[in-house]
Amino acid sequence: MTARRTLVAALVALAVAGVAGCGVLPGPADTEPTSPSLPRSEGTITGPLVDIRRVKPIGDSTTGLLGTVLIEPSRSSPGLAMVFDITDRTVLYDEYAGLGESELSEISFSDLTTCEVAQVGYSGPIRESYPAQATADYVVLQDPGS
Repeated sequence: MTARRTLVAALVALAVAGVAGCGVLPGPADTEPTSPSLPRSEGTITGPLVDIRRVKPIGDSTTGLLGTVLIEPSRSSPGLAMVFDITDRTVLYDEYAGLGESELSEISFSDLTTCEVAQVGYSGPIRESYPAQATADYVVLQDPGS
């Protein structure tokens, strides 16, 4: 009779643990996707993309340079126009503000078009020229509705 009680107690314990665990812990379908975060940068500039130049790779070029963008600063982001190198390490996002917090979705260099307002984050040396030149850490296309 003790073996039967032990078996029943074990089955009851398993059933209770199974019922208690149902729907309590979030599974992969229950979690909200997290918005990616922007890399740390030393400076930012926001304004319209005035010119976009794509670079065609020559031979076995491993420079990682995809192209350049020229950005004119907006009134809210004073400064001079700058040309940014876009490399294979530059993070490119499209922002959607919606009704709540903004969401970022990853895009490719070919998705950039002129006249779109973008925020560009950059670090490292700024080459002394006019317009100034630097390498972009990230580019975020601003949501026109925000």
